[in-house]
Amino acid sequence: MHEMRRKNREVTDITKVYDILMSCEMVELGLYDEAEPLYPYVVPVNYIGRVEDGEMYIYIHGAKAGRKYELMKKNGKCSFVIYNNIQVDVIPEKFDITTRYESLMGKADIEMLEGEAAVEALCYLADSYAGFEFEWHHETEKVTGVARLKVTDWSCKANPIPAE
Repeated sequence: MHEMRRKNREVTDITKVYDILMSCEMVELGLYDEAEPLYPYVVPVNYIGRVEDGEMYIYIHGAKAGRKYELMKKNGKCSFVIYNNIQVDVIPEKFDITTRYESLMGKADIEMLEGEAAVEALCYLADSYAGFEFEWHHETEKVTGVARLKVTDWSCKANPIPAE
């Protein structure tokens, strides 16, 4: 892990890190494509964050086709960034402009889920998105890829909106 320059914004409280993981809605994945090795393929996707036995996981789903799916299957690794509570503040009395945010970024190992594990994850994703136990068309399982990203390295940073 690289040392963070702005130590005053570093988040080390693991409970807060977990809160950020589980409260954001989008993750941007950076995937390696040997066809374009100088430029990572970056794709935003919605996700659900979970903490299981003290480990952080990011669950995503999408079509079992396309560049994202193929690169995840082929490489099994990615980088990621998630962020939340974005707000630009103009502070005239301090002659300052700052961006408020919470972010978590890092590296992850990708596990493509199949069978019961994929169905279980799809149920969890659907219920989480809906906010209740959601009945969905199970025939979509055949064409829907599900990935479980195990966070292996991370850093967390925040410049929170001040309390009023």
